[in-house]
Amino acid sequence: MITLITVSDSWNHFTQAIKEYEKRLSKTVRIIEIAPEKSIHPHIIVKKETERIIQCIEKSKGPIFLCDE
Repeated sequence: MITLITVSDSWNHFTQAIKEYEKRLSKTVRIIEIAPEKSIHPHIIVKKETERIIQCIEKSKGPIFLCDE
């Protein structure tokens, strides 16, 4: 199983397409959306989002691949 963890506040413009792909790939892909942290300090945002991502990774099984823009 592949787990895709994404930090995103809204995929509204992709909702229908995402649901279709989740249906097609439901046995092999699980998508976890993490809401973005809100703060004026970027280092706090990065720290808190990283902590939540790590929690998800710790629950996942299998290889880990990190992607960043």
